[in-house]
This record gives sequence, C-alpha cells and structure tokens, in this order.
Amino acid sequence: MRNSGDGNVLHVNVSFNDRGFVGTLPELRESPVVALSLAGLRRRLESLMVPDQPEIKMHLDRSAQAERDRRRFGGPGAADRPDTVYRRPGRTAQT
Repeated sequence: MRNSGDGNVLHVNVSFNDRGFVGTLPELRESPVVALSLAGLRRRLESLMVPDQPEIKMHLDRSAQAERDRRRFGGPGAADRPDTVYRRPGRTAQT
C-alpha cells in the first residue's frame, strides 16, 4: 500500500491467484484481503475501512490485469483490437 499526500486515498496492490483477487494492505489486521471479483474486493476493503472511508485506488499486477481482461473482454489484449464490431442481435452484416 502507498499513501498519497492528501491522506484520503488508499492505494492497494492487487494480484490474482487460485483463490481469487488478493489485495495486500500492511496496515490492516486481515491482510491479505481475498475476493472472487474486483468489485467484491473493493466492497471488502471499504467495509474494513468504514470510519475513514478513503478513496480506494487499486494497482493491479500482471496476473490481476490478465484475469480482469479475460473476464471483461474475453482475453488479454482483446480491448486493444480495432476490429471488434458490436452488432445488435438478429442483424447480419450487409456485403
């Protein structure tokens, strides 16, 4: 965890393993914090920090980024593909 100058931002290092997304916070007694999704990890961190309610900034390592991309876009690098076309169901491309 890194603490920014404004004091109200919590920087959390996040990795991914077979247990799920793992957030490490040396200041918390329950470190590491584990959840199956990034949203779940954020909720758990917020519940542990209830009196302070800081803004949470997650810093994902390579494995966490790859898993996020796999879940969100179908694999690493899929978001960068320019040939991704979104079509409404039932429509076909006209040639």
